[in-house]
Amino acid sequence: MRAIVQPGAGVAPVVSAIQSARRAIDVCIFRLDRKEIEAALVDAVVRGVRVRALIANTNTGGEASLRKLEQRLLAAGVTVIRTDDALLRYHGKYMVADAVLYVF
Repeated sequence: MRAIVQPGAGVAPVVSAIQSARRAIDVCIFRLDRKEIEAALVDAVVRGVRVRALIANTNTGGEASLRKLEQRLLAAGVTVIRTDDALLRYHGKYMVADAVLYVF
């Protein structure tokens, strides 16, 4: 397990972890505002890494942006799963890349 303390650590260690993955990435996304992370996930798919993303089903005022993110990731080859409606306050921030758990 590796902890990445946010926001202090910045986006670089997250992108680096994604870039170093060779087999699989499972990421839990509440919302994704950082284009660098989205691009790194798409690049991982291009490299042949299996990428799966758990995305919040809804959030206050941002459902349209969640659906756009979902569509972009699906188009890039990411497997996207939405959280259950019962998890309205879900706010996870973690990733498993090649069997290493990253907690943000």
